[in-house]
Amino acid sequence: TIYSLVSVSSDLRHTASSVKTEKLKEALFDLFKSDHERLVIRVTGHLMGLDTLDPELLGNYKACAMGKWYYEGEGQKFKGISIFSEWEELHKRYHLLCKDVVIAHNSRDKERVRTLIAEKDELFTKLISLLEKAKEIYLKELKKET
Repeated sequence: TIYSLVSVSSDLRHTASSVKTEKLKEALFDLFKSDHERLVIRVTGHLMGLDTLDPELLGNYKACAMGKWYYEGEGQKFKGISIFSEWEELHKRYHLLCKDVVIAHNSRDKERVRTLIAEKDELFTKLISLLEKAKEIYLKELKKET
């Protein structure tokens, strides 16, 4: 039931994010954070047999909402800022780790799954911390524009 709610909330979040408002801009990084928290839940769901994830989609770090924002949208203007550069590397690695976890699970390599999950969990903590720092920079820039 909880997993179903996560899935529905993801759909609603994506629909709501298509409406650009000032409040949405202010909450943008909170949405990015919750997207990646849901990714953790979805990978766990895959490991539990509740979902079937495509590892290639998971590994596409440019396709998630923040990836699209950073590579195709407004986020491009933040390239070159050290926090965003550091985030970019961690974000890419995080998506690739999620992909590798699913591949290892699908191959029934339990030891590799355990190793990758530990690395993924550690990286997730760092990623969320960097998102908070990037959010501060983004909000300062947003205030300058208004």
